[in-house]
Amino acid sequence: MTTPPLIPAHGTFSISRDYPQTPAQVFHAHKDYDLKRRWFAEGDGFELHHYTLDFQVGGRESASFSFQGGPPISMEMVHQVIIPDRCIVIAYHMDAGEFPISASLSTISFEPHGSGTRLTYTEQGVYFTGDPDEVKNREEGSVGLLARLGEVLNEG
Repeated sequence: MTTPPLIPAHGTFSISRDYPQTPAQVFHAHKDYDLKRRWFAEGDGFELHHYTLDFQVGGRESASFSFQGGPPISMEMVHQVIIPDRCIVIAYHMDAGEFPISASLSTISFEPHGSGTRLTYTEQGVYFTGDPDEVKNREEGSVGLLARLGEVLNEG
């Protein structure tokens, strides 16, 4: 991408996933640096350049990575609302070099569901890549992250 498109695309999606762990355990995997790094910033095909997490209201989370040898991508997040074991609201943006990829507001809710947790992730975003499938691609990426969260939670 040499220049961002003139007209950004807007999109919203919501994903629910059930985990056998308690809401407190699933919430903890979002605030604990080592756990979050494992499921959120590391993975097959990713080269992680840096990762930080300051889990508090107003705290920042950032990462820089490349996917499958591609260009560096940066993510900067600010925690807007944190209700322990119940809800996290984040605002984040992603860039490829000097060009914006997206800016999003997301809510992560944790509800008791049977003996486990139903996590619901909802994202409202503005996407600048010009790819007509960008909202679908972001949703698929989020589905993958939530699957990786489940793997890390099951590892103990």
